[in-house]
Amino acid sequence: MSTKKQAGPKTPRVTEMATNEEIAARQADSDAQDGRYHHVFTVSAASEDWEAPEHDSMHAANRLAVLDAALHHGLHPQEEARYDGAELIHGNRGRDTTRLSYSVKVLPADQAHAPSTVTVSKELAAGDGTSETTD
Repeated sequence: MSTKKQAGPKTPRVTEMATNEEIAARQADSDAQDGRYHHVFTVSAASEDWEAPEHDSMHAANRLAVLDAALHHGLHPQEEARYDGAELIHGNRGRDTTRLSYSVKVLPADQAHAPSTVTVSKELAAGDGTSETTD
């Protein structure tokens, strides 16, 4: 007669604060403990309106890069990345740059137990820049 042992969690339940601290420790661009992975792109351009339609393709590419970066840091995105805003940095000799900030809600990989909840764009899933995934 064999007895089956019921599977249970192998690690103790992590508190929200500990989760947010872990997420903050896995990113270089922010120490915010808000459950989001933050990423900043610095561009050598100034614009009056970074939300203008002419910047849509750049924002789409940057949001995709944020999802990829979060995955590389062991964080599973739980939604699409979002554009959070721009900050103009006045540089030396009139060389201004702009910091474009993006973020995405994430969970550490060891806490994301349902792979179907991980958000990955079609482009990232395809791996070749196309917008379709293949089975």
